[in-house]
Amino acid sequence: MSRGDSFASDALAGLSGPSLDVLETPVRYKDEDSPHYQFLETHMLPEMGKLLKELRGRRFKDVQIKLSEAIRGLKEFQYVQWPEETTSTKRSELRARQSALEAHLEGLPFDTPQASSGNNNMMYGHASNHSLDSIMELQSVDGDFEQNSADGDLVDFGIDDMEKDDATSFTSLSNETPPTATSSLSDAGDDPETKDQMHESIRASLQAFILILTHPQKTNKSCDISLECISQLVFRRYVSGRAGGRDDDSGSGSIHRETPPAHRPPNSLLHDTIVATQKCGESNSEIIQQRVIDCFEAIMNSSTCSVHELSMLLFIRRLYHIYLSTKSESCQKNAKRALMDIVSRTIQRMEDSPNAKHSLYYTDSYILMKRVVHLSAKALPGVDDEKVTTKNFLNKQMFNNGEVDPKALNNKELSLELILLMIEMAGENVKTSKKFVDLIQSQLCVTLLKNCISNNTQVAYTSQRIFLVLVYKFKTHLKDEIQVFMKNIFLRVLESENSSFSQKAIVLESLRSLCHDPFLLTQIFLNYDCDIDGMSIYKDIITNLGKVAVLSTKEPSAGEDKETEEDLTLGFAAVEVLVIILNTFLKTMGMDKRRHREMNDMAGKQIRKLLELKEVGRLLQEMGEEEDDEPEPEEKKIEEHMEDPDIRASIMDQTDTLQQMVSIFDRKRNAEQSFELGAVKFTLSISGGLGFFIDHGFVELDAKEVATFLFENREKLDKTQIGELLGKEPDNAYDKSPKVEAESGGKGFYLQVLYYYVDAIDFSAMLFDEAIRLFLQGFRLPGEAQKIDRIMEKFAASYAQQNPDVFSNADTAFILAFSIIMLNTDLHNPSIKPSRRMTLESFQKNNRGIGENGSNLPDDFLAGIYHRIKKAPFSLKEDDELRDKVNAETQKKDGGFFGKSAETHKKERFDKEKEEMMSSTVELILQKREKSGTNDEILESVKPVHVVKPMFDATRSSLLETFTAVMEGSVVRSNILVCLNGWQYAIKLACNKDMPEAQKTFVDKLGSLTVFESLEDLNFKHVDSLRTLMGLAVSDGEYLGEGWGAVLRCISRLATMRMKAEEILKGSNSQAFVKKRKSFARRFYKNRSKKEAESQESREKESLMKLSILESVGDQLIDNVFSSTVDLSSQALESFTSQLIAVSMEELAAGEGALQFVTDFEKIGKKTLETIASEDEFSYGSSDDGDLSFDGSFDDDNDNNNETKSHDGSIDSADFTLDTDDELDLAAEVERRVDSKLRELEF
Repeated sequence: MSRGDSFASDALAGLSGPSLDVLETPVRYKDEDSPHYQFLETHMLPEMGKLLKELRGRRFKDVQIKLSEAIRGLKEFQYVQWPEETTSTKRSELRARQSALEAHLEGLPFDTPQASSGNNNMMYGHASNHSLDSIMELQSVDGDFEQNSADGDLVDFGIDDMEKDDATSFTSLSNETPPTATSSLSDAGDDPETKDQMHESIRASLQAFILILTHPQKTNKSCDISLECISQLVFRRYVSGRAGGRDDDSGSGSIHRETPPAHRPPNSLLHDTIVATQKCGESNSEIIQQRVIDCFEAIMNSSTCSVHELSMLLFIRRLYHIYLSTKSESCQKNAKRALMDIVSRTIQRMEDSPNAKHSLYYTDSYILMKRVVHLSAKALPGVDDEKVTTKNFLNKQMFNNGEVDPKALNNKELSLELILLMIEMAGENVKTSKKFVDLIQSQLCVTLLKNCISNNTQVAYTSQRIFLVLVYKFKTHLKDEIQVFMKNIFLRVLESENSSFSQKAIVLESLRSLCHDPFLLTQIFLNYDCDIDGMSIYKDIITNLGKVAVLSTKEPSAGEDKETEEDLTLGFAAVEVLVIILNTFLKTMGMDKRRHREMNDMAGKQIRKLLELKEVGRLLQEMGEEEDDEPEPEEKKIEEHMEDPDIRASIMDQTDTLQQMVSIFDRKRNAEQSFELGAVKFTLSISGGLGFFIDHGFVELDAKEVATFLFENREKLDKTQIGELLGKEPDNAYDKSPKVEAESGGKGFYLQVLYYYVDAIDFSAMLFDEAIRLFLQGFRLPGEAQKIDRIMEKFAASYAQQNPDVFSNADTAFILAFSIIMLNTDLHNPSIKPSRRMTLESFQKNNRGIGENGSNLPDDFLAGIYHRIKKAPFSLKEDDELRDKVNAETQKKDGGFFGKSAETHKKERFDKEKEEMMSSTVELILQKREKSGTNDEILESVKPVHVVKPMFDATRSSLLETFTAVMEGSVVRSNILVCLNGWQYAIKLACNKDMPEAQKTFVDKLGSLTVFESLEDLNFKHVDSLRTLMGLAVSDGEYLGEGWGAVLRCISRLATMRMKAEEILKGSNSQAFVKKRKSFARRFYKNRSKKEAESQESREKESLMKLSILESVGDQLIDNVFSSTVDLSSQALESFTSQLIAVSMEELAAGEGALQFVTDFEKIGKKTLETIASEDEFSYGSSDDGDLSFDGSFDDDNDNNNETKSHDGSIDSADFTLDTDDELDLAAEVERRVDSKLRELEF
């Protein structure tokens, strides 16, 4: 008797009569070597025998009967040839497919212990790859089934209603695009194998397992065995069928969704299996939870099981529940992995389908995205709630250590990660689907708006990553949304003084990812900065980064000044992003500086570590990764294909398009500059500013046009002047010429402007006082009563006309409006004592009898106005911001008051800003505007390399200003080195893009940073700038042109200083002394922020140390500059020689004045130097430069090479002598060498 017979016999020993016949099955076909026979004989039958032993007693009688029937059937089935294919080819194909699937499953990253090699489960490709024995050692499976009732409230996160909310959506989507008559079932995304009939013994086994899993008195062990058996049957393709979707003709299919339950046919067996399995997931047993996960994965990955719509959502709900409620880290990871796998497979199958919109996976993908977006929209209790409720108040009390409810946070983070995965995997079928695009526009963008400025750093970080992927993939559909997000969210957070360090840091990290990709960066420039009606997003990014970068010029705090350290980190990060932008430009030209990548990400790494940000998604990481090989420059690729007529024509079209876009950008930039000038003139004089705008074409001399211009630009113009203009006398004129109509500037022109201005505002369905508030936000109300009277009279007439149900005539509205203005002044004027301010009774009394025919307005109506005005006064946004800033400074000095810290007040102010940001952004997003006529395909076809020059030219002034401020103000060397990288990139761009003006500006400014008037002024900035400048001369000397002058002046000053120093140090050249001087060079960088020593001896030591720093530049580096001129072209050599002669003549003309900066060496004296050289060591304390300190040391380049190389055309330092008698000889020598070099190169 086989081992399976033994198990079954023991299990059935206690059953009566007929049950024993299960073991006596006649042999019809027996292949003991087949996987089919081995699996049933050594696995299924023994496991089911264990179930019979486990489920004894009367309470399991029905289960015992069904199990016995299933065992009988399996005993017969094991002697049946399976699969039914008779040819050896089909059988080998099946076995190969099964082996491949087993290999795939073995490679999955399970976190629980692996099964031992002797376990029979592993022989047959156990789907879970878990050893039951090893798990049972950790946790007993005996005892009754344990339900996780304590975590039942987790469904409040929106998981429980995933079924019912989408019933209509399922039906509409399923019926929207049914397969055509000619389309096959496979075209719809389903596998024909799902129609295969299951063997009756398998059906009986599944029914038995369903009875066990749904039994009210089931045990953990019985559930564990049942779930494991289901997984094995599904994995080995014994189970087939359909659950959910239009292809399921049972009661679980979508075609019976609207059929009353009493008239529905039975659900499919597969659906019932899914229901029973997910019900089992309520257990808090780690083993059961893991079995449920394995079972779901096996069903979803099986080609013989088709699971869609509501049946699929049962998987999602249960996996969500396990992820949120389990106490096992392993189960949580596996549940998350299973969710990610289901989502990715669903999207991928839809994208791979020949007829995607006819596919069942189209509906699945849409519903998945919709539900997950809904889940991600839920606010974090106690963190992102706008109003305090009892529930979130309790959450705040429970997690009062700054932590958020972990279950709510896990739900939010998982939802966002699933959305990110969906967007990353979205292909053409998603991007061209109107339903998906509408879902992203109307729901996802609004959800991201809330999450991007969440108080939780990881939530905000993940949400912003989603937005960046949307920019990359859906920019043609989300042009308006992207513009609003960038301006109102990203840049607004950087601009705000109230946003926190973490919020600014996350925005900087998002901009870092955005700027790493040349395509994204150039597309933003083309689609927005080059759009005459669009916002200048790229320019604003550079401007705001420059403002933040200035924070890095603060002096590092010696104490525990957290705010200073945070500002320094933000400033460093902003500098890095600016440098990354320039490096991205070089990347398009095949000149990417990979060796600087780590240095340019030092602050970024600190931010990610400090905020504990988890990297999510793969697309942005792949975009930021670099290939090992040097990329081929795009310009070279274009030149190679220019011979093809079609490609040449396409490139020419792109060039024309780019020229048009750049022309638009230039016009837009000139218009912005002109508008700024006009705004200044308008602030100084109403007529002068208005005349400027008219003369430059911003507005025509027409009352309606001027009113529209003022209304649209009310945030850019001085609001006091707008108020004065609107309140001018009725007979006042802009053009005092006779016979000029009021509409065209004659008498009454400004009154007409007032009328048109008021009529442009929509007051319909607004509360009266809120309408006044909206009206007064656009200008400052004049101080004169007559002007106020005219303005409010027109307002009252307009409001009464738009709201006839509120006021029957305009007189009532006018009187009440004037009374409200007086009330606002009385309640909020600081000069009026609180005891003398207007009360509600006084306000109501003052307005009695102002209604129609002398009637009174309702007391409730007036009371509502009074309380709203008392709570929030009428004020301009500018006044509120100034008041908040003053209060913030006061609170910072006082350390807070009324029990609130300055940080708490800052958060409250930003919460107000956030509400305004969200309301204005949602309003703009939900406005459906007509798309412009821009050809997005042509814009996308423009190569980034063609856009580098106009982009760099547009912002080079801002970049130079920022880099200069950082170089002059920062005292941290790591920041200086990154800044010098940016300087190097900018000069390379200018050199290679034929921008001589930009090149000269950057080179001259860098050269000026190498100048120091005396030895005391020398610091690491001068030396690093010298190295950078000379390195550019070696690598880009061909393009330097007049920039050679700055390089040669630096070398001349350096050589002069070193030659004079050699005379002083002649008697101090022992090896010990040389070693001391080199150690000084290293210590110099480690003590850069140390205050000047007070003693004479310390000053002498410091002077010697700085002299050693000069020697660290090395003769070899200077020689390399001159030797590199051998490879210059004739034109570049002409620039070099002309600058060489010019610098030489400058030295001759300077005379003795050139020696001024080395006089400090003479003060030291030879005797003092010898004394210092004889000391054993010099002790300098090191100072803390913050977390971003960079301890760099530069060894003399001649340490290992004492030979001095000489090249024709180079000028050795020995040729320079500063004695006046030899000046003419020096000039003659220079000319001789230059002439010799020119003749050699046949110039």
